[in-house]
Amino acid sequence: MKKVVADKIALVMARDILRTSSHYQRNIDETTARDIAEFINSLSEIFQNKLDDGIDSSQIINAYKNQ
Repeated sequence: MKKVVADKIALVMARDILRTSSHYQRNIDETTARDIAEFINSLSEIFQNKLDDGIDSSQIINAYKNQ
């Protein structure tokens, strides 16, 4: 999967996780920001390596949101 598409999916997933976690909403500091960035980067790299370029990002995002 192309990096730009993988980044988009990872960002959407991280955003949704943060919306449901009151802990992060109260405690955003530099360390937390780095942890979030590392999570997004790791998730994006997994998508780039494991998913085919032909997969539509909206399909993945919609499937994820329906979980």
